[in-house]
Amino acid sequence: AGGGMTSTARLQMIEENEATFVCCTPTYALRLAEVAEADGRDLAGGSVRGLVVAGEPGGLVPAVRERIETAWGARVFDHWGMTEIGSLAVEREADRGCLTVLENECIAEIVDPETGEPVPAGEVGELLITNLGRLGSPLIRYRTGDLVQARTTEEATCSLLQLEGGILGRRDDMVTIRGNNVFPST
Repeated sequence: AGGGMTSTARLQMIEENEATFVCCTPTYALRLAEVAEADGRDLAGGSVRGLVVAGEPGGLVPAVRERIETAWGARVFDHWGMTEIGSLAVEREADRGCLTVLENECIAEIVDPETGEPVPAGEVGELLITNLGRLGSPLIRYRTGDLVQARTTEEATCSLLQLEGGILGRRDDMVTIRGNNVFPST
């Protein structure tokens, strides 16, 4: 089901194959819902049980998530990765609103963006990644520019690194106003 298909054709393929999961950007999930409504299709009554969204912010934004889940009658799961590194974190059913780092794919560190020193769990810092599975393209302590906050030990539901709220913003988007960090892009 590659490029060149219309949204109507993609919806038809989802129906014909009784797909249970759909992977796309949050924006495209909403676009498919608009097309389905215009075509008189009932997405909420269909076979899709979940959508894995990635490629742009939105999967962990409550208003966007609610619109997608309502239109599709299905759960939304966010996924995060980078072109340079690949898949890095997923949202699990047990941890709604949180991304769990795939520690078999990378070593993740959260550091102070200015000093490069580790920050304690619960504090916002920049995510550094060392990839483990990209042969011929190693990245060591790669500064992603993404700002994240690790769950504290008390909040965590497993032993893996969990990013509360997913990607909170970009280091280059952050503005400090009266001592508060503000992220215009979120």
